[in-house]
This record gives sequence, structure tokens and C-alpha cells, in this order.
Amino acid sequence: MSSLKADVERYLRNKRYVIGMWIVLICSYGFEVLHPAIGTDDPATYLYFNEGLAPAMGRWVLFLVNLFYRIGDYAPFLTEFLALILLFLDGILWSIVIEKILGKDTVPAWFYWIFSAVFASCPIIFEVFVYYLHNGLAIGYGITALAVLEVLASLEKNRDRKKQGFSMLMSAVLLTVALGCYESFLSVFLMALLCLYLIYIIFAKQDHYETKGGDWLLHISATTLGALLLRWVMIQVINGLFRLSIPEGYTVNLRSVSEGLETKAGDIIMNLKRFWMMYYVNAVVYEPVTLLQIALLIFLILSIIYGIRRKNIWLPLGAIGLYAVPIIMCLAEGYPTHYRASQYVPIVGAFGVFTLLLVLHKQLAHRWLRYAVIFLLSVLIYGQSDQINRWFYADYLKYQDALTVIKQVSMDLRAEFDTNKPIVFLGAHKVPASIYKDGYVGYDSWQFRMIAVISDVVDPHLKEKYYSPQGYVFVETPMNSMLQWAITAFDETAFQMQKLFEMHGYPVYIVTDQAVIREASAYLTESEMPGYPATGYIVDRGDYIIVNLESY
Repeated sequence: MSSLKADVERYLRNKRYVIGMWIVLICSYGFEVLHPAIGTDDPATYLYFNEGLAPAMGRWVLFLVNLFYRIGDYAPFLTEFLALILLFLDGILWSIVIEKILGKDTVPAWFYWIFSAVFASCPIIFEVFVYYLHNGLAIGYGITALAVLEVLASLEKNRDRKKQGFSMLMSAVLLTVALGCYESFLSVFLMALLCLYLIYIIFAKQDHYETKGGDWLLHISATTLGALLLRWVMIQVINGLFRLSIPEGYTVNLRSVSEGLETKAGDIIMNLKRFWMMYYVNAVVYEPVTLLQIALLIFLILSIIYGIRRKNIWLPLGAIGLYAVPIIMCLAEGYPTHYRASQYVPIVGAFGVFTLLLVLHKQLAHRWLRYAVIFLLSVLIYGQSDQINRWFYADYLKYQDALTVIKQVSMDLRAEFDTNKPIVFLGAHKVPASIYKDGYVGYDSWQFRMIAVISDVVDPHLKEKYYSPQGYVFVETPMNSMLQWAITAFDETAFQMQKLFEMHGYPVYIVTDQAVIREASAYLTESEMPGYPATGYIVDRGDYIIVNLESY
């Protein structure tokens, strides 16, 4: 720990690193910090923390933090600003991880700044950052880095067996904490160690760690299995201690790596197809996926070249593992991994860029090549910062659209109806396409034509799932309507809509009786009731009021 503390302090004393990173962080997240936008899960924080739904789902870390610090209530600016501080520290920790592999002072210091900047500005982080407390994103990255450091410590040559075992135990404990933030950090842990193994064998000049792939596999596997076991124990202990459980009738469940065990064969095939669309085909249009695929290709090419040169089968196997881990996680989860749960993408992309710098290390002594590389990297980092900033702006506009609907519905209810009556909210409010215009490409674009050529080889109908009236949609969160979510979230009632109205000072009371909700739905269909904001989108049914938020 004293060594880690000294390494962190060394980075904090590096003014160029610190100033450079904060410039990137401010450019990427500054708008989000200064323009709070209530979104999905924000009205439901009482469920996650006060009623313990988060630990019942397996995400217990923030629940425990809330016992000491009040994070269970919506806190604009503070939550986002603290996340930036943690992301800054995450970049330092992951840089230290790479230093452990390569040795100190073996590559220029600005390589590590590039790694941290590419990681922190990755636009796909937006997909989860707008959820409340960012699903533990900033904490999870740092804890996972510490878990990786302990695995590396266990792989040191001539290390005492007891110390080796202790390091593996500590790694399992730390990984358990990371999984308690968000289960997706298992992929980060596995993918990062595979990248580090490839970097160590190919580039490291020191002989500090074991070089046999079997040793790495054994330590990684033992730590992973230990963490999964400890996670199960922690969930049982916390849920038992606080008497927590998922209420009957809720549509959420315990997040685990065994959710996909009961998936039917046909669904498995379709999930794999959709995974391929999201994380391979979408490389044509979605920059984070593009960088991910470039990084994977870099590792694959290098592992084949050096695997042949050094007659080391573990190098290509490690590269294949980088492709296999996300697929295995997709199968384990039972659905294509959402972009909001793809925390491995920023890390692997940053590792790929760093590895390319290692390949060019000697050539960078030539001044003009160095300038060219720095220029291209500045284009990459600026492009990422610009894109994530634009997505935060789009999210703010999405919130303003929802807020306009809330205010107008409240005014119309109070002007013409008895607000003491309970309300049935129905309909699927859609986010205006103009807000997420950067998230789709037109059907006449070259990008869509390329997507069609690639995907039609596998399934000509596969791309249709991502169709919209405007074009092919390649993002998720920007087009997800908070109002549509609030109508059925958790228990198929609009209780989250009630909470959302209350958060803005407009109290309403919703119907919770499923029979009445079904009756209202039948009336809406039979009467062809218009949707918001057309005249007649609110109807008094005597005992209750129907509000149809369907947007066309």
C-alpha cells in the first residue's frame, strides 16, 4: 500500500498530467456537471436505497455507502463532480497498473496521459453516466484496477506462497466490491488482465512476473471464481441482515452471470446476432465501437506475429480471449449486453491506443512522425470529448422535453379535471428524433448501405430491429424516454410517474389496481383516444382519469 500511495502521489505531482486530464474531463463532462437533468432511476432512488432494491439486485456497495453518506437522494452537481474526481483517480490507478507491467520510466510519461484521456473521454460512458449515481461507474473502475494490481502481485516470480495466496484473496475481495457496484466490472477485470498479459509478453523488458499463460489463467480463474462466491455470500448476508428482497410482482431480478442458463436455443442465436450488430457491425457508425474493434484487431495481429516468432501459443489464445469474454458474458446474461453495461469498451479502447504507441515507440524518435502521431491522438481525444459532450447536451434536451410534458399535463389536469381522482398514465411517449439526431444515420447514407451489406450476410431482417422513421439507430440511452419508462417501471404501474411529478412540485395520484389499468387500456384502444398533446388526450372515466402520453 505504501508503494501504491507513493505512485499515486507521483502522478499528482506531475502538473502536465493533472492539468491535461482535468482539461479533458471538463471538456467531456463540464456541461453535464453544470446542467442537471433528471433521468431514468432518479425518481426511484428511494426504492434502491431506502427499501433496499439495489442490494436485492446484487448492487450492495452504494447501499452501504448510503448508510454513512446521504447519497440516496437526488443531488445535482455534487454527484457528477465527485464522479469526475474519481474518474481522474481511476486514470491514475490504471496507469500504475500498466507501469507495473512495463516498469517505471520505460516509456514517455505522456503515453500514460494518452491512455487516461482516451479512457475517460470514451463516449460510451455517457450511456451509463446519466443513470443515478452512474451505477457505481467511477468507484467500480478504481476498485477493479486495485483488484488487477493484486493479481499482478500474486504473479510475481519467487513470491512467497502465503503472500501469493493473500494477494489472490485480496484480489477476489476487491473484485467482489467492484461487482457490488455493477456486475459488468467482471468483464473489465478479465479483459484488462488479458490485455496486460499480451502487453507484458510482447513489450516488457523486465522479467518480474510469470510468463506462462497457464499461470495467468490459473490466477485469473481462481480470483474470478472466488469473487463470484464472495459476491453471493455478501448478497445473502446483506439481504438477510437488513431483511431485503425484491417485492413480488417486480420486473427486476438479481443480476448474475447465470441469467442466461434458461435461454432457449433460438433466443441464444438471436442474442448473438444482436450482439454482433451492436459490437461489430455498429463499428461503421458508432465511434466507441470503432475504437474497440481497432484495439481488438491490434492485439490479434500482434499476438499472431509474436506468437509465431516466440512459439508462444498463449499469445493468440489471449487475443482470442479478448473476443470471447464479451460473447460469454452475453450468453451468461441471456441478452445482448446493453451499452450502459459495456464498461470494458473504454478500457480496451485505451489499451489499444497505448499498445499502438508501444509499437511506434522507437519510431517516435523521428520528430515529424511524433508530431503526426500527436496530431492524430489530439483529433481522437477531441472527437471523443466533443461526442460525449454532445450526448450530455442531448440528454439535457430530452429532460427539457419531458419537463414540458409534465408541466403541460399538470396544467391541463388542474384546469379541467378533479385532481383528487387517481390517474392511469398510458401510452409510449417518444423522445423527439431531433434530440438524438447524432444517434442514427439515414437510409440513403453510405453508412447504412455498408451496414446492410455486412448484416444481410447473416440475417437480412436483423437490422430492422434498429429501424426508426428517421433512419438506422445505433445508440440506446439517448432515445430512451424517461416518461415511457415511468409508466410501467418495476411493478407495471405508473408509480414512478407519480414520483416524477412530485419531484417537480406537481402532486398526482396514480391507480395501482391492475384490473383498473387493464380496463383503462382497453378503453384507450377501443375509443381510439388521441395522445398528447391533441385535444382529448385526458379523459375522466368517473372513478379515475386516463392520461394518454402516446406520441405519434
